[in-house]
Amino acid sequence: MTSWAIGGSRKEKGGHESLFVKLKRLALSTDRGPKNTFITPAAMGVLSLPADTIKHIVSYLTVLDRFRLKMAGNHFLASLISTVPRPSFQTCLAQLAPLTSKCWHLNTGPEKALHVACEEGYDALVHKLLHSSPCLISLACLEKCLIAAIVCRQESVVRILLVRLPTDPYSEFLDKLRLRRFWYMTKTTVVETLLKEAAVRNCEWAIPLLLEHGARPSSRRGLQALSAAASYGHEEVVTMLSKRILWSRGSKLSDILTKAAQGGHEKTVKVLLDRGAEMPHDPSFPGAKHLAAKEGHENIFKLLVLKDPEDYFVNPRIHLDEGGNIYSSSAQLRSTQEDLRWCALHFAIYGRNYTIVKFLLEHDMVPPFHAQHRATALPLASKRGCTDIVKLLLETGFDVFAQLQGRSAVQLAARYGYAEIIALLLDAGAAVGSCDLLNAACSGSAAAVSLLLDKGADIQEKAYISEETALHVAVHHHHAEVVRVLLKSGAKTEVMNRYGYTPLAFAIGHSQEECINLLVEYGADIELVSLNWTGRRESALCCAIEYNKAHLIPLLLQYRANIEAKGYEGKRPFHRAAMQGNVAALEALLTSGANKNARDALQQTALHHASLEGATDAILALLRWGLDIHARDKHGQTPLHKAPLSPYTDSSTAYNLLVSHGADPEAKDNGGKSAASYLADRREAYYDRLTRGQ
Repeated sequence: MTSWAIGGSRKEKGGHESLFVKLKRLALSTDRGPKNTFITPAAMGVLSLPADTIKHIVSYLTVLDRFRLKMAGNHFLASLISTVPRPSFQTCLAQLAPLTSKCWHLNTGPEKALHVACEEGYDALVHKLLHSSPCLISLACLEKCLIAAIVCRQESVVRILLVRLPTDPYSEFLDKLRLRRFWYMTKTTVVETLLKEAAVRNCEWAIPLLLEHGARPSSRRGLQALSAAASYGHEEVVTMLSKRILWSRGSKLSDILTKAAQGGHEKTVKVLLDRGAEMPHDPSFPGAKHLAAKEGHENIFKLLVLKDPEDYFVNPRIHLDEGGNIYSSSAQLRSTQEDLRWCALHFAIYGRNYTIVKFLLEHDMVPPFHAQHRATALPLASKRGCTDIVKLLLETGFDVFAQLQGRSAVQLAARYGYAEIIALLLDAGAAVGSCDLLNAACSGSAAAVSLLLDKGADIQEKAYISEETALHVAVHHHHAEVVRVLLKSGAKTEVMNRYGYTPLAFAIGHSQEECINLLVEYGADIELVSLNWTGRRESALCCAIEYNKAHLIPLLLQYRANIEAKGYEGKRPFHRAAMQGNVAALEALLTSGANKNARDALQQTALHHASLEGATDAILALLRWGLDIHARDKHGQTPLHKAPLSPYTDSSTAYNLLVSHGADPEAKDNGGKSAASYLADRREAYYDRLTRGQ
């Protein structure tokens, strides 16, 4: 007989498909009506085989594959399969053992077999398993099986299992011990859990069955099921469940209505309104109207307004600082934590829904009380970038000086770079604030920056606390075009922030080559980019080395940066690179002509500095370039003397490296101590600390 991959779906080496795939394609390709109107060539090939041959081949299929083929709907094959002798029950279990459940990770044989049978809709096998294994008839097991059957939409299996759910107290007690739950697992709780699964998957056929077996739509789990159905817009499920709620229906359906309105399910909203869903005015949470306005569901919003035209202010439960920091003055910072209170107008603005905003304003549906909350609509529209809404609010008479959490409309529009909105606000009488230019520079909008400068913004204005100018901010946020606009308008390049950094230091630290070119072109001092915490001057080269930006060194040297500039204690850029252990910077400086043998004010070479910092990679590079390993500084110390003095790293690594390259451990400094004695003192101090720690 031909070799077949019995029961599988893989292909044989010769490329022939498995028998099961061909047979199933045959069954699926044949109409279930009275006439077979279409049969594929593969189906014709299988049907052309003798009946005895097909019957013999089918006998090799697993019991589950036979069931799948039989359920596919081909009458000829179904009749043929019925004549094949059935395997024993133990054989069936053995064939199902390698399979895995789609819904659960199970290990026990009978439980796994029951799950697979439920997922496949194999009613006869489900009956047999439940009859032969009484341990399967437990609430915990049957709950999983019912969920699997609902997920796979096996209605007949659901009917079988619901009838077998135990109701005696002893089974409930055993299930509680088995699952270690703190609440009793009863048939009602299981059925109500299934109700949620059916509601989520829109299994309309399962809802009446579960209600018939004790599910209560008004219970906590029942309302969760109803809420899930409303969230997904399953109208029929909502209809069936909502009409079974008899007591306090209106209040119980209020949260369900909010879910449906937020999801934009108009038909579901109509059903809930017809059922009497209430719309309570709870100031702690947004209501159905608010969420419909936020999501832009105009038809739903109008339906809800007809039900309850009165609006009210609520806590929006929305975090507004999603766009990053906003530069503010000291007085404004004290007002940024005020509570938000929004009405439907604010939610519509937040969702950028112009039509709903216009509807609310035309019908005067904004709450007249709490004018301070009402006024925040304009700065909110500025923050959201809604030019058309801002124009509409200004025409309606909203206060152009209103603030949202201590920030003006102009300030918010500048932070997000909405130049057109800034122009509208300024034309309406708003004034340019102290931090507006900083915010516009942060946004990266050259148009907004130019507009504010034209309206008289102070180009040298500094931020509160950080003392950064607009030029600092633009460089920090990588906005080269804004940097160009500011420099053309006369921004100073040498001004420093609170921590002593110029804009050029920011450009180097952020690898902004275009900004470096612009700043140097407009006269930035390349030999003074920062003052460190001691007040000492730092050059651009030292700054690039400090920030590990070796690729910028050739660019800075093109602008005539002094490669031998002396800093604190006479340290040159080459010394600084050795201290950092920055081999790339050392190579760039050496290639550009740096003096590798240069000494600082203490007569230390770059090798001394690398040894003191324990920078082994830099030590190897310097030795490779021929630096004197026996060079002595002002105190008569060689690089080997410095290695044990490193306060940051394991001194023995650098020490052993230098010794392996010929350094003399017995060489003495001006104090008469050798490098070996320094290392011994270091180790003795280390062991003393360990002893004291014990």
